[in-house]
Amino acid sequence: MIVFHEIDGVNIACWVNSPNFNEGRKSLVFIHGSGADHKIWIGQYTKLKDDFNIVCVNLPGHGLSEGQGEKDVSQYVKPIFTT
Repeated sequence: MIVFHEIDGVNIACWVNSPNFNEGRKSLVFIHGSGADHKIWIGQYTKLKDDFNIVCVNLPGHGLSEGQGEKDVSQYVKPIFTT
């Protein structure tokens, strides 16, 4: 199912196998590459959805997510250290 989370004022769409994560399961997060969306992972999450909590994120501007998509995947990374 697709759920939306607002991050910095932008609605981000994610495919999840359950709206309530099972605390007894490990979680997997799938992030697509440039020009794709959560559907790129369908083969993987179809096989894993009964054993793991799964989130397949649609980056901004991809799939049903709002926002401006970036031209380079590295632009989605927020640096945590600066020199």
